[in-house]
Amino acid sequence: MPTINQLIRKGRLGLTHKKKVPALGESNRQRRGVCTKVYTTTPRKPNSALRKVARVKISGYGEMTAYIPGEGHNLQEHSVVLIRGGRVKDLPGVRYHIIRGALDLRAEKKIGEGGLSIFETAVGNVTPSIEVRSRPIGGATYQVPVEVRQDRAVSLALRWIAKATSAARKKSGKTTVDCLQSEILDAYNKRGGIMAHIDAGKTTTTEHILFYTGKQNRIGEVHDGAASMDWMEQEKERGITITPAATTCFWNDHRVNIIDTPGHVDFTIEVERSLRVLDGAVAVFDGVAGVEPQSETVWRQADIYSVPRICFVNKMDRIGANFYRCVDMIKTKLGAAPLVIHLPIGSAKDFKGIIDLISMKAIIWQEETLGAKFSYEDIPSDLLDKAQEYRNLLLDAAAEMDDEAMNTYFESNDLPVDLLKKCVRNGTIKGKFVPMLCGSAFKNKGVQPLLDGVVDFLPSPIDVDVIVGIGPKDSEKKIEVKPSEKEKFVALAFKVMTDKFVGSLTFIRIYSGKLKSKSTVSNALKNETEGIGRMLLMHANNREDITEARAGDIVALVGLKKTTTGDTLCSVDFPILLERMEFPEPVTEIAVEPKSTSGQEKLGIALNRLVAEDPSLRMSVNAESGQTILKGMDELHLEIIVDRMKREFNVEANVGAPQVAYRETITKSVEIDYIHKKQSGGAGQFAKVKIKFEPLEPGSGFQFESKIVGGAIPKEYIPGVENGLELIKEGGIISGLPLIDFKATLLDGAFHEVDCSPLAFELVAKGAFKEMANKAGPKMLEPIMKVEIITPEEYMGDVMGDINSRRGNVADMLDLGNNSKIITASVPLANMFGYINVLRSMSQGRAQYTVVEAFGKPHVNVGTIGHVDHGKTTLTAAIKKHYGNFVAYDQIDKAPEERKRGITVPTAHVEYQTEKRHYAHVDCPGHADYVKNMIVVAAQMDAAILVVSGVDGPMPQTREHILLAKQVGVGYIVVYINKADVADADMIDLVEMEVRELLSKYGFPGDEVPVVVGSALKALEDDSSEYGKKSTDKLMEKLDEYVAVPPRPVD
Repeated sequence: MPTINQLIRKGRLGLTHKKKVPALGESNRQRRGVCTKVYTTTPRKPNSALRKVARVKISGYGEMTAYIPGEGHNLQEHSVVLIRGGRVKDLPGVRYHIIRGALDLRAEKKIGEGGLSIFETAVGNVTPSIEVRSRPIGGATYQVPVEVRQDRAVSLALRWIAKATSAARKKSGKTTVDCLQSEILDAYNKRGGIMAHIDAGKTTTTEHILFYTGKQNRIGEVHDGAASMDWMEQEKERGITITPAATTCFWNDHRVNIIDTPGHVDFTIEVERSLRVLDGAVAVFDGVAGVEPQSETVWRQADIYSVPRICFVNKMDRIGANFYRCVDMIKTKLGAAPLVIHLPIGSAKDFKGIIDLISMKAIIWQEETLGAKFSYEDIPSDLLDKAQEYRNLLLDAAAEMDDEAMNTYFESNDLPVDLLKKCVRNGTIKGKFVPMLCGSAFKNKGVQPLLDGVVDFLPSPIDVDVIVGIGPKDSEKKIEVKPSEKEKFVALAFKVMTDKFVGSLTFIRIYSGKLKSKSTVSNALKNETEGIGRMLLMHANNREDITEARAGDIVALVGLKKTTTGDTLCSVDFPILLERMEFPEPVTEIAVEPKSTSGQEKLGIALNRLVAEDPSLRMSVNAESGQTILKGMDELHLEIIVDRMKREFNVEANVGAPQVAYRETITKSVEIDYIHKKQSGGAGQFAKVKIKFEPLEPGSGFQFESKIVGGAIPKEYIPGVENGLELIKEGGIISGLPLIDFKATLLDGAFHEVDCSPLAFELVAKGAFKEMANKAGPKMLEPIMKVEIITPEEYMGDVMGDINSRRGNVADMLDLGNNSKIITASVPLANMFGYINVLRSMSQGRAQYTVVEAFGKPHVNVGTIGHVDHGKTTLTAAIKKHYGNFVAYDQIDKAPEERKRGITVPTAHVEYQTEKRHYAHVDCPGHADYVKNMIVVAAQMDAAILVVSGVDGPMPQTREHILLAKQVGVGYIVVYINKADVADADMIDLVEMEVRELLSKYGFPGDEVPVVVGSALKALEDDSSEYGKKSTDKLMEKLDEYVAVPPRPVD
């Protein structure tokens, strides 16, 4: 294989002379496409100050400018070049784009397969654009255009490629051509999101990533309001991320697209739609707090979209940071399988580096270099045993991902580094485990290994499965598209925003094909075409124009007229609909009005634009009062919106106090026959319908279905029935609030040849709805918020008392260490307004809280009661595993005396939800000595699960707990006969009879009480038999059906 010099000498690359390739320097300023200032250099010879600047075009990429020093200049060679006016330290990325066109041609078989043909085509892709020369005239230096030379572009291309491949050539001994071919063919795009709880360090981590990859030359700190990714004024002032910020950087020949997401619950929708378009995610955890509530929320969102992820335990420099506790919390709270890749060396102020279990080396950072330099050293002797222990666990898990690796592991009891990385990558993509890394982004430690983890373990677009869509006109037709540039163009619009400089921006993720500016695409959902004008790559709010984007890219399109969030864009000749995103219903509303009548129009324009950007924001006008009602996720969400109206649209508004967006629903199925008849001279009105109204699962909204056959009602009149129901449901039944989560099925009807019209069927539908109102069991739905409060232990009693006064229910208490407690509770949203001021006053400013999510589902308090050792805690763990996040048995009974004796002493609180309800669950002690603990919590129960052993039957504490439940007012009992897998069938029948008699004796309807037979242990072990998971599923069904939602006073 010829070398570069041989190629040059032979004239194969456009250079017919033997002139040495000039060294690269850099220009440091660019104006109107021409460099106006260059480095000041010290010439070795008089009159040698002439300097040349060449500007070249790269096919499919754009223009690039570089400074070439003149003869005799003492200027060190630099790897920094100017790309479209911005300084970028990414020669691998430059090289990537230089030869992209060559690889495209290769794929189309327009050029040969060999490395030399790729190399030749790559260099040929670089063509000269402009060349200027510095001319000193009258004491000033002017840039004078000179004749453009093709060999200048070739020289620059050769220098960039040679420089970028030098390290690989030294390491492998291969030629530049071979290195170029192999490295570029192995270079992938990576799309990763940074997600976490608020204040876990997402934006700080992102800022340090951008610094170390050369994307920016300073580290923007969040606490200083200087983070480049938090570009909104509100973000700088509050120190939080409000809107996702996208950017692109390069690391080890890979292009990494990053989206920094918000951590606050009010902006969960932004995380949701970011995860929808990402290939992988980095979950950032606070090394002190571990898994926090919002971490659980975004983790569940990532589960929904099957997003592979790696975990970064941040803030290891803080006092109280505990990496191993975080690993345990990820296992127990998130139900994940953490795979430790890094171990910390020290903690708090002694944290100085990490142990990389892949290479079995210690990585130590040099403080004075801002983390830019680090060294690989031997593992400290006091950590060697622990490192080997976790290395063995790593090898065991990784080897199971690959047959070749398993054989190698059996033979040598170890795995080569490359094979080990491959196995970890496979397991991560398949969701078998999540790699665990650690560091401190703020202290500049651990960011480079995190980037290595992103490159090594997260998937690239070519790892993504085929994209499945449906036909726009036929939802039964499944359409599969491969994530390839050769396929037809398919993309998803996942965000719309307004930029004051360029107007409307629509962010899209391209799943297949290519998109070029000045082309036309189809909006498949709206059956409209859109013209593509400008395309932009974004770095936070900074824009970079591009002319082409490919499969896997995330770009912003300027000026789309008809496309909104969730729409599918595709080739005009390839109609396809991708799965749309679902957005939560808002739970808080305020009234807004302009401070002057002249501002009404501006208010409408501002709100329409903001609603178009944010699918969780809704706007309506009260028909009676004429007030504009704005609905959002919480106080902070609406506060930000009002502030944006003032800053971005210059609209001053008066804002009413926040109100809770209550809703109504029905609880029973009813069939209504209704006739509408009106005759007052002339043409009359007649319509008859039979409609079945039935409740649906929470979040289902309103559904209408027609089962009319045989022409009982003509097709043109059926939309009138649906329109009538759509209109009247907005007024609800009980208090004028919208009715949701129900289905109306049109079963039958009749019409009159003369006296029928769409209006008649609209009116008959409204009449049927009114008749249904009092028969279908209407009820109010109140938003319930999950709240996590971190408080010093001395204020815990006051905090819990305040929660009870707000109609709240404590679900869990956790000792955080450092004299701090975490209290998790469910509190009605109506009682949470202004809570932060009360909490600060109560704790002298030392406590803080986070609202995690709203439950639009009915809330019920339950508990497990029964005799000691009958399986209450095991059943609690099994239910929690299948209807919430898995919590191990010893994390429910977690007090030292409980673990030692294997009994429940204090009550334990967990939370979970079925499709119909949200439950707060208390596991009660069964030992007689601790019955007082049971009495305290039983008073808050709406229902109890009585656990009875199928082997022993009712025992003394069984009777005691039934009696106490009746005395404190527990309304319902459901029985679970446990240990059925080791009990005789006749014995189980006898136990059931005894239990029913006991319940009747103490005032419960023993003959009506549901009884479920099963094995809590088998359910916990995911056994699929009748006594296993099916028994807990049946138990939850009985709870949903038998236990009525208690009436709760609503302010």
